[in-house]
Amino acid sequence: MIGLFFELELAWGFGVRYPKGTAAQMAPPLPPPSTAIGAVAESIAVRYGLPESVREGKRVCSTAYRIRKAVKGAAFALSPESPTGIVVRAEITKIMQIIYTGKKDEKEWTGAQAVASAYAPKAIIYMMVVFDESLLERELRFMGVDDSVERVLEGVTIRRIGSKEGIVAMKSKIVGEAEEEKGVETYFYAKKMDIDENFSTDLLLWEPTKEVFCGGAPKYALYKVPSGPFSAQAVLTPPKKKGVISRGLCLKDYCVEVLEN
Repeated sequence: MIGLFFELELAWGFGVRYPKGTAAQMAPPLPPPSTAIGAVAESIAVRYGLPESVREGKRVCSTAYRIRKAVKGAAFALSPESPTGIVVRAEITKIMQIIYTGKKDEKEWTGAQAVASAYAPKAIIYMMVVFDESLLERELRFMGVDDSVERVLEGVTIRRIGSKEGIVAMKSKIVGEAEEEKGVETYFYAKKMDIDENFSTDLLLWEPTKEVFCGGAPKYALYKVPSGPFSAQAVLTPPKKKGVISRGLCLKDYCVEVLEN
């Protein structure tokens, strides 16, 4: 297996919202695994001129779904060295809804929604994705990319997280062989983690299933993430200690939980 690790500095934060949100579009304090997969897929697509979507039978899917087929682990973490934490805040936004409702009364042409984003100016987060190298090579060939897996991943740069305004700066990057290990410590969130509840926070995130990339009802799961004092569902402070996961994919000192395919 081959892994990608990034240390990213946020400009102001990021906009990643729960799928199928309507009147209230809420956000988690850390992006889900699918956002990490999408960020890598976007970089590959831009570099090699790939389309934004691909056909999967009768369905139209994001190009990131082809990359997802080769992913064995993906996660985010708030760095223990981050100078700031992350706070989720919702703001009331005026929207045009006539295109959805078709109402003739002008008073019903607009509406108000609570749209949330995660704010964290200058915060440092970790992002990691691990691939089955042979599966990734197969998917790249399917999309017309002839370069080696190593060369493709060496060229990956992360410009943003989530929506287009979530600009980030890459502080460091590691590409290399990832190995599966048991009983490893990590700062990355995981569904199964052994950690004192005083040093962790529960996050409800959507899993990187086909529905997320191709349309459909997302599947949610509860994750634990190492965090510092005063952390909650909408607030994360830098972690003070790592959690332990039973099965991890490790690249040097960084480990993510094995995804359940």
